Amino acid sequence: MTDEKREYWSKLIAEQEASGQTIRAFCQEQGVGDHSFYYWRKRLQKSEPVQFALLKTVASANAVGTDSGQWRATPDRERCRRGDVSPGAGRRKAMIHPPASVRVYLCLSPCDMRRSFDGLHALVRDHLQLDPFAGHLYLFANQRRDRLKILYWDRDGFAIWAKRLEAGNLRDSLRRAGLPAF
Repeated sequence: MTDEKREYWSKLIAEQEASGQTIRAFCQEQGVGDHSFYYWRKRLQKSEPVQFALLKTVASANAVGTDSGQWRATPDRERCRRGDVSPGAGRRKAMIHPPASVRVYLCLSPCDMRRSFDGLHALVRDHLQLDPFAGHLYLFANQRRDRLKILYWDRDGFAIWAKRLEAGNLRDSLRRAGLPAF
């Protein structure tokens, strides 16, 4: 890409933003294709650096599931009597609490949800500059915040958990939980 082209399209994009016209009307007036305009606008956009935030986790002393052996060894009846879970909730309804040593990092920048193990691992390694093999949880969300991926090192390999919200978005869920929205 030549500097002349870059300068021309940067100037044209700035003119369109200042004019207040729609892109289609502006492109017709200038005699350029709107597809070319969209292409150059995307190509010249400055990408924001990836940012992460450390979420504070509170581990309760009597939390069930802090140790995987404790989770399997405690019968449902005993957990219900102690008040750890509601009666009749069953094992799958109880919340799993990670150990206090596990930190949760939230990626504040929207991520491409097509990324998998290697792509998410590279984001953590390059931008956060932490050891992804430490066992911490790394949360990634898309632009609309209705899809979430969690990257985690599980002793012998990476694991990814994915969630698609059918209603609402992650921003609303974080706000309800009293955590910082992004």
